[in-house]
Amino acid sequence: MRYNRWMKKMAAVVLSGTLLLPNMAFAEASLPAKPQASYASGESATTKKWLSAYQAAVQAEAGKKEQRPDEKPTYSKAEVMKRDWTPLPAESVWQLYQTGNRKLLQLAAYVYPQVDQLLSHNE
Repeated sequence: MRYNRWMKKMAAVVLSGTLLLPNMAFAEASLPAKPQASYASGESATTKKWLSAYQAAVQAEAGKKEQRPDEKPTYSKAEVMKRDWTPLPAESVWQLYQTGNRKLLQLAAYVYPQVDQLLSHNE
């Protein structure tokens, strides 16, 4: 009985070791050799650039008109052509948008999720 208990514990230790040690060795091998210690020179410049870009993005978002949920989005032909309509050609999407048939757009959005951008939130 004592022998059986000892074997179970030894098998658990050996099994745990074989599972954990290769993963630990792989993790240590994938770490960079030396961490970069000198951030002082480039940190302030990149932080200032990031902060100015962030503030510009926030101001641009604030400048946009809020759209009500039932308001239909309006797009120009250039905006529709610029977007990615992966399975559909952009010209077909523009023709679909130009028809003005909202039910047809809803049906197309059911099949092609990218067309959902042309619908209002409530649609």
